[in-house]
Amino acid sequence: MLAHALFAASIVASVLLQYHAAALLFLGATIVRLRLATRWDARELAAIALIAAFIAALAIVQLAILMGDPQFPGRRILGAMLGYPSVWSYIRFSEFTLGGCLLYLPVLGYVALRLAQGGRIPDHVALFVLCAWAPMLVMGVASWYPAPRYLFGILPFFLLCVVAGGQYLASELGQTGRRRGTIAIQAAMLVVLVNPLVLSQTVNPTYGRHPDHKGAAEFVRSLDLSPDDILVAEDVLQQTYYLGGVDYWLTPLAQARAFAMERDGQVVDRYTATPVLDSAEAFRTLLDTRGDRTVVVIGSGENFANGYRTLRDPEVAGILESDSVHMAHLGRDGRTSVWIAAPIN
Repeated sequence: MLAHALFAASIVASVLLQYHAAALLFLGATIVRLRLATRWDARELAAIALIAAFIAALAIVQLAILMGDPQFPGRRILGAMLGYPSVWSYIRFSEFTLGGCLLYLPVLGYVALRLAQGGRIPDHVALFVLCAWAPMLVMGVASWYPAPRYLFGILPFFLLCVVAGGQYLASELGQTGRRRGTIAIQAAMLVVLVNPLVLSQTVNPTYGRHPDHKGAAEFVRSLDLSPDDILVAEDVLQQTYYLGGVDYWLTPLAQARAFAMERDGQVVDRYTATPVLDSAEAFRTLLDTRGDRTVVVIGSGENFANGYRTLRDPEVAGILESDSVHMAHLGRDGRTSVWIAAPIN
């Protein structure tokens, strides 16, 4: 009855376009059904396959309907069909260790098979469920597109599970193949979990991967600026760290909304309390009213595509390329720039 209830729930979830939940329910139903079966005969497997085929056919029909709806262009169809909990928590976490995730999938598959055969869940899989999968599932309920920083705390537990899972698979190979299997799996885990290329790039970072925030700040400190002069930065957190503070944060309104708050009638960055210049008009007004003060604009070398900073308002980019300011410094990364607007005589 439990298996039948789970199969029915998976079909209902599929009808409601909740295929993530449907997949979990179907997997649970299959394990329960096979675990309680006296034997795995063709009729037993055919019944499960028939339910899977029905859900697959239903998914194809729903996909065809959604593809004809302009509200769901591109990959938004997948989001509409997978539903909640969001699978983005899994996807964002896999960016930390895609190799580790791929290594652990066969472990989970083998454990699911053993569980269906009446076996027990190994300790490392119980740890994975409690400390990795369950938090990601809950995160998917709380947020459709969770930030990676909220998932990073899961990583140490997951890596421990991957190592234990490799040892588990090696021991399951049998007494004769145990030694060779253990060595092969450990070697694979070493290469995948500790990617030599990524490790080398992390230990020896270059300006090809990291913007030259520090070099821009050093150049600004070398200028003979007075306390009345104005510092404007596109990366307010970085330049606040290096310079102790800046006067304005130059960023588009869409970017400012996510990290800003209103204080005393002024929009400021919520982390540094730096006032926001969220439009080209506000930036132009600052330049036009600078009087006898120098305005220094510290650009950012981050988020570049095809030679252009994607988070820079096109009109602001036009001002930076005009005669209103002149470029005084180009960072070692070839992207981070500093512009200066001299005082108006």
